[in-house]
Amino acid sequence: MNKKQVASAIATGALFASASSVFGAVNCVNQPGVAVYGGVYGGGQICVRTGQLQINKEVFNPNSKVNKFVDNITLENSDTRYTFAPGEEVKFRLRIKNTGDNVLNKVTVIDTLPSFLEQVEGQYTFDIMDLQAGQTVEKELKARVVAVNKLANDKNMFCDVNRAEATSSDMSDRDTASVCAEKKVAGELPKAGATDTLAILISSGALGFFGLKFLKASPVKV
Repeated sequence: MNKKQVASAIATGALFASASSVFGAVNCVNQPGVAVYGGVYGGGQICVRTGQLQINKEVFNPNSKVNKFVDNITLENSDTRYTFAPGEEVKFRLRIKNTGDNVLNKVTVIDTLPSFLEQVEGQYTFDIMDLQAGQTVEKELKARVVAVNKLANDKNMFCDVNRAEATSSDMSDRDTASVCAEKKVAGELPKAGATDTLAILISSGALGFFGLKFLKASPVKV
């Protein structure tokens, strides 16, 4: 290799290094889907150009064995699963972080809800100005499962992912949180079957019978 070829190779390497520092790296991850009764919702490969910007999306799991923010609420584990009812509130948390050494002058965040959720509280599109190096901004959002008459009639379970994306100049990052809703009443009790109903009636009748016997046997005080 002569001097001109060496110089050309060095220049080419410097150009790619410069482009890499400006545009960041392309990060591809396989986002798992949500398994529900034999079907899988969401998922697939997501590729974004990342640099010194990160966003983390979480959802609050009200299950008494969990009771905290998690990355996803899945139905695979019966101990930690949770499905929201129509009209029930769903809480999300966003963490946007500048992982680089330079100030990000403007970061735009867009949060997109699945079709069965509606906004309740918080900004779902907002800007963060002058995000300092190493700084993290945290936001909480509240949504609500739509009324049962707004849900599709052909199924009882609805699962999807809530998507959040942060962009600044030529950098971006995104994250998702899976959530499921079910046509049920929040806190509803198990429905009694025919056998249970008959037992309740017999029990009530027996109590009434013995109550009358007791009243007749008891002397009347004047």
